[in-house]
Amino acid sequence: MKSLLKTLDSAIGDIYAIDTRLQAQDFLLKPHAFKETGALIVQTAADAQGRSEVEVGIVFHPKIAQDLKSAETLDFSHWSPAQLQAFAVAAEEISHFRYFIFNAERDRAVSQLELEFQGEIDKFLLFFFLTIPEGSNQTGTFDQLFTWLFEQFSLVEGLNSEQVKRYGEANQFAREFIQKHRADFRSPQAITNLLDKLRALYRMSSTEKFSLRHRL
Repeated sequence: MKSLLKTLDSAIGDIYAIDTRLQAQDFLLKPHAFKETGALIVQTAADAQGRSEVEVGIVFHPKIAQDLKSAETLDFSHWSPAQLQAFAVAAEEISHFRYFIFNAERDRAVSQLELEFQGEIDKFLLFFFLTIPEGSNQTGTFDQLFTWLFEQFSLVEGLNSEQVKRYGEANQFAREFIQKHRADFRSPQAITNLLDKLRALYRMSSTEKFSLRHRL
């Protein structure tokens, strides 16, 4: 499982041109049976001198962890629906980890909406860049992936109204961004332009990001 997580983490580092010396797979916690399929755990504590310290960990539901482990031994074309779902969960949690660390190193707070928005974008990008073979029908695959992640998604049961609203907004914002830049996924030259936009978006403050979302 750690090998797959390392691949995801490295890909995010390449997409956004960010430092990944703190590797996500090293912060993996023991699988835990809880209502979420995966989660970024953040805890704040004081050290002996009274200074605030932040502890971060990534945890997956045991079923997701098992599906990730089994997916590592297979080619993507042979993944089951459960393994595809596990990849999506892992992509989102690695995204959360990386974006949280990026902002924490700059002493910048990050909202849950920002984390979810970034996770939705990164989930699509990681599927597109890591699982779609070069030379394949990328237009058709783009449409299938877009439909699955942005139109046919479902939320886990037991979420409160605030969580449902936040996840819905994050999915909608990410959907708008990906749809607007659909043409940029068609060629290496266009993708270079897309990466510039993605890297600029990644470094924006929350206010900048959501106030400009219709123009990005």
